[in-house]
Amino acid sequence: MAVADCAFDLSRLDYVLPLAGHYPVVCGAREEPAAPWRTRLERGGLGFLCRHLLGTPVRDSGSGLMVFWRPS
Repeated sequence: MAVADCAFDLSRLDYVLPLAGHYPVVCGAREEPAAPWRTRLERGGLGFLCRHLLGTPVRDSGSGLMVFWRPS
């Protein structure tokens, strides 16, 4: 696994990796938004549209923390 800029707390993998055994894709979400309020509002609006128009429960598709299941 490559983490280029250490933007994630790797201790959270203890929570994410077991989920990967049950789901083909596990996506992380930011706990504390680092962006200005306007950017957070735009992301929230886009997330709302994606959830309601596409029917996906994904909250933060741009988080970058994603774990994919791969058969060995």
